Amino acid sequence: MYSDLIDSLAKIRALRHDATGMHFAFQGQPFTTVPLVAAHPPLATLLFINAVSVLDEAMKRYAHATLFLSEKKLKDMNLFHIIETLEKAGRLLDAGALHRLRDMRNECAHQVGHFVQWPILNAALDVIDAEFRHLGIAL
Repeated sequence: MYSDLIDSLAKIRALRHDATGMHFAFQGQPFTTVPLVAAHPPLATLLFINAVSVLDEAMKRYAHATLFLSEKKLKDMNLFHIIETLEKAGRLLDAGALHRLRDMRNECAHQVGHFVQWPILNAALDVIDAEFRHLGIAL
């Protein structure tokens, strides 16, 4: 039920780790390299947005499976409403942390030049992992 989402998070983790060791030629000089992480600050932000999208989809599937919410109702609910619904049902470990991730995702998606740094991505993945473990979603 969640294997595609678990695979997506694994790919995000792999990209995060790979990016810290990758280098590329800078300014056409093949022997001058800079770390890809330093050269592309938006990369962490894109991975962060993707991770929160995985969270969004997992929360919808979980709500459908455990609270028996219809797919039509879920289609009309955004991540804020899903978090609120699951929190009221007493299912979440840390709704506040999930709302903070949602807020940061919205800022990144809607504000030009707003980026998250790699430590924020790492912390977000930790929050998502903890929530998934709490909900019984296999990692």
